[in-house]
Amino acid sequence: MLIPFPYPCKLARWAPDLHLIALDPGREKFGYAIFKDGKLEERGILTLSQFSSLSDKWGEAEKVVLGKGTGWKLLYQLLKEQGIEEKVVLKGEEGSTEEAKRRFFQERQGKGIIWLLRKWLNLPDRPVDDISAQIIGENFLKNME
Repeated sequence: MLIPFPYPCKLARWAPDLHLIALDPGREKFGYAIFKDGKLEERGILTLSQFSSLSDKWGEAEKVVLGKGTGWKLLYQLLKEQGIEEKVVLKGEEGSTEEAKRRFFQERQGKGIIWLLRKWLNLPDRPVDDISAQIIGENFLKNME
């Protein structure tokens, strides 16, 4: 069965039924996005010390898409320790952070001169690793076809 992506996933294509976890690695933290049946269910940012808090979700996932950016080897090692390396797919994440910053400002409305200055300079007021993980997951699903 094929289902369309709802907002905020901005894909015009259809995605197969797939339970997917996308990860955007970093040195101290990582972003994650969980897709179920082609829909974004959850996204967030965790520190590496909080990695085990996602352990209940690994069993449900059919694929774990790991962005091959800063800190990916450490995150891959943590995934191996969970015993799910066979589900891991490494993907390049070129441009995902810049796209995440643009999407951050599209999804949120602010006001005031500081907000406008941040938007103009493309400087979100919080990390965007979760949005980057969402983009990595969307790109993986889009390229599955």
